Amino acid sequence: MLEPLVSVVINNFNYGRFVGEAIGSALRQTYDRVEVIVVDDGSTDDSRTVIEGYGKEIVTIFKPNEGQASAFNEGFARSSGEIICFLDADDLFLPNKVERIVGAYADTEMGWCFHPVQSVDALARPIPGPFNILYANGRYDFRSEYKRGKPIFWAPPTSGLTFRRGLLEKLLPMPRHIRITSDNYLTFSTPAFAPGFYISECLSLQRIHGANAYTAKEDPLFKATVQMSIASGMHDALPELTRLANRLFANALAEKWNAGGDFQELSGKLRQYLRNCAVAERAEVLARMTYRILLPRRPRVGAPLSLRRSWSQ
Repeated sequence: MLEPLVSVVINNFNYGRFVGEAIGSALRQTYDRVEVIVVDDGSTDDSRTVIEGYGKEIVTIFKPNEGQASAFNEGFARSSGEIICFLDADDLFLPNKVERIVGAYADTEMGWCFHPVQSVDALARPIPGPFNILYANGRYDFRSEYKRGKPIFWAPPTSGLTFRRGLLEKLLPMPRHIRITSDNYLTFSTPAFAPGFYISECLSLQRIHGANAYTAKEDPLFKATVQMSIASGMHDALPELTRLANRLFANALAEKWNAGGDFQELSGKLRQYLRNCAVAERAEVLARMTYRILLPRRPRVGAPLSLRRSWSQ
């Protein structure tokens, strides 16, 4: 029986200094049946020269700058694999990454397979500090919780995400206005549609280099704005997840208010979101938002950082 083809979709914007290493890590897998697709989202540095240097070893897409959602959509549309792996252009796959995740997909019910990532610096050296493995190795099914609007699973960033093609066909193309952290759109939606497998070992390296678009930023206003955009996209594109989208939007708006967000901006965002909501949904959003503004939840002492994202509680 022929082993499944795996597509690695690399999204790049102005990471010419890193993208060659990312491509090389995808090409040097211990698993043979891999296609590498590189989507350059309108870079203005030397990315094109680096990418073109790989010739026919990879599939290349050069497009105007429209954001990460657009890059995900284009890469998936050009892919042929039964299994899709996403890789940020400043990150790296370990050599056995694809081989390990293909084993998890031997269970045909699995729609996704995630794993943690190791934080490294710009030179790919491990960053000292504690590392939390949040889940045991094994199968997980969160469909009922997510469709009730309860996100209880903390997924890794882009380079730790893989999906079966059939699942992504239900979710992509995603709304193009989600310009960054489009991985959150996928990680908040995929557990609602299929069971998955969590591999409790690091199979990718995530660079923390000071110019990351989202990771390691400590600006609550910026992060809340991003999550409001994701929630709006989910509400409009995935009617099965309106309760989850409403929860995420209300929490993010409250977080932005509590962080000093502008009243006029927030009231405009709220009116725009509520226009697409049923009457009962509007009451739910307003009640949760008000509660979170008046009684903002505080993270539990000692909780892992990834569990302190209060906008999703």
